[in-house]
Amino acid sequence: MVFSDSKIIKDFSVNTDPNESVTKYLSNKEFEDYLDKINFEGKLVQIDKDEDPAGVILQSRFGSELWKYFVIIALLLALIEMAVARNTKKELVGVQNIN
Repeated sequence: MVFSDSKIIKDFSVNTDPNESVTKYLSNKEFEDYLDKINFEGKLVQIDKDEDPAGVILQSRFGSELWKYFVIIALLLALIEMAVARNTKKELVGVQNIN
């Protein structure tokens, strides 16, 4: 601490832990092991250097777009409904001819 009379002017640390200044990168496996060690309950999303970080973060926050799957399901259900309606119509025509 730096004092001027009894007033503290500046406060700084002198003997910092050298391990806090290590700039070595961890491998993906080492990082996953660390997350297991601390019992991390969240979801890990890894972003490669060639990916757009903003896009990956948005997708992980909001999920995938599901509308494509719902359109496919709706089309399949429409085809099934048309097939059932056709068979039902044929059966009704056969019942009406008997009378």
